[in-house]
Amino acid sequence: MQILITLKGYVCDVCCGKIPIDAIRAITGMVRPRRTQAEAGTGKPSAQSVITELWYKESQNLKLLLADFGLNWNGFMSINHFGHYCGIGSGKDGLGVFEMEIYEGEELLLTFIPPPVQPELKERFMGLDKIRIKTIDSPPLPYAGEGFVPISSGLWGIGTIEFRLEKGPRFDPENLELVTMDLCDIGIGEDCLTTGLIYNGRDIPGIPSPGPSREPYPAVWYSQGEKKWLDLGDASTF
Repeated sequence: MQILITLKGYVCDVCCGKIPIDAIRAITGMVRPRRTQAEAGTGKPSAQSVITELWYKESQNLKLLLADFGLNWNGFMSINHFGHYCGIGSGKDGLGVFEMEIYEGEELLLTFIPPPVQPELKERFMGLDKIRIKTIDSPPLPYAGEGFVPISSGLWGIGTIEFRLEKGPRFDPENLELVTMDLCDIGIGEDCLTTGLIYNGRDIPGIPSPGPSREPYPAVWYSQGEKKWLDLGDASTF
């Protein structure tokens, strides 16, 4: 019989790739009049909110623009030259807020919740601090090459990641490890992304299922001149 382990929390999809600096200038050129027009009305959206609308929701407009720069645009996940990362995000809260349920067939064996576990709940739940953590190397700041710059973007939303393994003679939750990594160096504000599970020293493949309601991360690019990540719609550097 299989053991099913389900993580429930904020499931993230993040991609880091490269884009011509001239393409960023062209995108900024599209954003400026939209922002000016919007600010002339009742609302005053930020540059990031305008670029978010373009980057994540208007694929056809962006596809036509980026085709001029030799880019085959099919959503933000198509810009993933340096890596595609998926996991349970934490923001700046360490391991983050999520639950882990362990099933054997239809039977719920254990439920782990973020610590501290209240005394009245200890008979029903265990703290995630009982699970060991393996921190893997963070993705380094990539070098994009002459005329290109790194760019990172992604979506997050409440969902699940499921892990399945064949039950041995005895399932022991103390042999589990949570795998985490830090995405801050590639411009995403996640200091502890939980990307997987290890059992008895072996990786368990996970299947992510983000929920239908997802929020975008800011689309950011790395400026070599300023030595920092900037909003994609930031025009101050041009």
